[in-house]
Amino acid sequence: MRRNGAVLSCLTGLAVACGAARGQELCRLSGIWGPGGRGIEPPITDTLPLEFVDGLVLYPTWATLEPSEGQYDFSSIDALVDVAQPAGKRVGLAVMASVVPAYILSEPGVSMFLRREQGAVDCTTATPYPWDPYVQGRWEAFLQALAGHLIRDHSQSGEPLLALARHPALSHVLAELPGVGAIRDIGNCLTGSPDYDRAAFIAAALDSIEKVQDSFPTKFTYIFFFNVNDGGSPPLTGEILAAFETTFDGTSRPRLGLMEENLSCDGPPVGTGGNTNPLFLQQESTFTMFQMLQAWRIPHREPEQTDACLVTTVPGDRSTAVSGPEVGMAFAYDNFATRYFEIYQADLLHDGFADEFATWSALLRAEVPQGDSDGDGFPDPCDGCPWDPERIVSAGCLTIFVDGFEDGTTQAWVEGS
Repeated sequence: MRRNGAVLSCLTGLAVACGAARGQELCRLSGIWGPGGRGIEPPITDTLPLEFVDGLVLYPTWATLEPSEGQYDFSSIDALVDVAQPAGKRVGLAVMASVVPAYILSEPGVSMFLRREQGAVDCTTATPYPWDPYVQGRWEAFLQALAGHLIRDHSQSGEPLLALARHPALSHVLAELPGVGAIRDIGNCLTGSPDYDRAAFIAAALDSIEKVQDSFPTKFTYIFFFNVNDGGSPPLTGEILAAFETTFDGTSRPRLGLMEENLSCDGPPVGTGGNTNPLFLQQESTFTMFQMLQAWRIPHREPEQTDACLVTTVPGDRSTAVSGPEVGMAFAYDNFATRYFEIYQADLLHDGFADEFATWSALLRAEVPQGDSDGDGFPDPCDGCPWDPERIVSAGCLTIFVDGFEDGTTQAWVEGS
């Protein structure tokens, strides 16, 4: 029986299951995922009944989850798990680390620069450099609190409380840089700032991501990644990608997925030379992920990017659309080896697209490996698939968790012991 939930696809070419030649395979997080909310409103639940939806992704900011120093509000995560897991769906967690808690911005001595918000013209928003020691310390403390947060596991009798890092409903976790977020530099605000330092930036990226992986060792991790340029040599994008490929090699550490949120009919472009898309460059080294640029049914930024492949039965009437998003999915599948798609609510709920989504869901799920060596009910990074063939569950998963139970007692637990 195929499991419903986060989908993992291990491919040498197409539909190759995890097996003896595992060291030659690349395991990809995949599936069709919907929006779960931003953590400031009740979870978005209207796509839960859709069979072709594998799970929902929550996008809270760090500031939302830590409103004051050491005081955490993870209720939005609780709320999403409480509705998604009983419906047979899994949850992705994307904490937007670029929006840091207010107390960090007012901490004396924190090194800061001005970044540019999406849609803004200038670099006007104060944010800390990601290599600031105080900021890195607070990021680590936040991640430890987040990983240890106790949430009911609705899949078990009695619904025991489990630490989020060990919770079977959690599929993947965004790994960002505090103060910066993605590998992205809109307007060259970071690389053009007075105290920018390339070596410090790359080291901070590795350190920040490693902290996420150390906190969530059995979950897939990924980062939004776009070309960046500081005018130095070698090109900054290439140096970061090389550092990522060496560090997150699937042996000493889990692979790090790369994601962008700009999928349209035939974009983003693959590019050439120094402008080659990072996801295209790394598609044989790690898994790639895309969020749609916008909804085909209700575009909110650049309608021409999705209208180019939108098919309607009544010209000009988007409510009669019968084709569109699957064209973008095919483009990413063919050009970036992408198997993971975040799709806007308006498109997921549109009956005219349902057959195409069902077809894609069946294709993606046909590539799911059936192995579950750690017995948690789902294929995941600790099942050996993304790891060196000589390694088993304990490799890369030697992390102590504290799982809570209904009577309030705790039990130390070590994966692989």
